[in-house]
Amino acid sequence: MPQKIFTIASFTLALILLVLRQVGTSTEPPFGHTGMIDRLDAQKGIVVVDDVSYVLPASVRVHGFGAQQQEAGSQKNTVPPLRQGMRIGFEVEGAGPGRPGRIVEVWVLSRD
Repeated sequence: MPQKIFTIASFTLALILLVLRQVGTSTEPPFGHTGMIDRLDAQKGIVVVDDVSYVLPASVRVHGFGAQQQEAGSQKNTVPPLRQGMRIGFEVEGAGPGRPGRIVEVWVLSRD
């Protein structure tokens, strides 16, 4: 009987570890928004993505993504500077009625 309990417990533990491993390997991207940069004014700290204006602070973290990440790394501002026509993924905070959101992190995406 103790052997059977040990086997059931081992199986249960293995199943739990498998589920946790799958949760940790989610294929969800690390950003909630994507779009194409229409306009960028770094001096004013404004970027327009798909006709929506956002605040773009100088301290924004910029990452490569996919193949570009291997090339440029994901350290702060090591990716080529943001420019009009770039496709990006990004995270925004502080958006509300009558005030633009502030982009806090950007991932440069391929055009594919």
